[in-house]
Amino acid sequence: MVTAEGSAPDPAGKPIEVGIYAAGPRYFHTMGIPIVAGRDFDERDAAGSGPVAILSSVEARRLFGSDRSAIGKRVIPPGELNSPPLQVVGVFDSIRKTPGPDEHALFTSFLQHQPGQAMTLVVKAASAGELDSMARAVTSSIQKIDPVMPIAEVRKGEDHAAPELGAVRLTAEVAMLLGLVALTLASLGLYGVISYAVSVRAREIGIPLALGAHSGNVRALIIRQGMLLTAFGLTAGLIVSLMATPVLHSMLINLPATDPVTFAGVSALLIAIALVACYVPARRATRIDPIATLRAE
Repeated sequence: MVTAEGSAPDPAGKPIEVGIYAAGPRYFHTMGIPIVAGRDFDERDAAGSGPVAILSSVEARRLFGSDRSAIGKRVIPPGELNSPPLQVVGVFDSIRKTPGPDEHALFTSFLQHQPGQAMTLVVKAASAGELDSMARAVTSSIQKIDPVMPIAEVRKGEDHAAPELGAVRLTAEVAMLLGLVALTLASLGLYGVISYAVSVRAREIGIPLALGAHSGNVRALIIRQGMLLTAFGLTAGLIVSLMATPVLHSMLINLPATDPVTFAGVSALLIAIALVACYVPARRATRIDPIATLRAE
């Protein structure tokens, strides 16, 4: 358990297990984990300098009340670390982080530890297409430094996180599948409703045609009315979706709850479906024989 310097743990409180990790310079920048207060580790945090730590935002708030209040304060690590108090130099966002460390987490500087028997080297590629070439270059560089240095394995970031992301990934895949089903049902329902609404107006459409109205003008009128209804529905749906963003915010990782690409893509798809649903029956209705329409009336 980690405690703030000068404070005693609550004997009646439940002990909170804190994940203890060691990381090198610019680790959080490399991993894309945002620092919400203070700074990342750098070359200053070496063996000759004072021991430092970076806390998760959840742990910083537990110990000091807020993220910024933790900066410059000292924490006492668990006894098994055999370490003096650590000065907090940074706080990372443990809510909007990439999955990995625990919410209650403390990172120490790797440069302030004695070298261990094994370590994990994290390298960030400029793009996904460079992952394989980057892996070969890193492996070659290590072998040039020490030809007998064993390299246990080389894994991509998504492979490295796979054991910890199993439940999250399954939930995301199920949610995506349900979303696609919902989008499909909404698309079919939209097409069916608009198509039926236009079809029942076949006689109403046939009368202007019998009186000499141009078929293109009639089709344009039907499509305009149908798209107006679609616009009202999309507006209402977008408003409800924006109201639901606080719920989605805590469930998304590295993706804004108001992702404009998603909103624009779904809106464009529904507009295209509505346009087809209006045009097809309108075109069919405008091809009705006007004489047959007048006789029916």
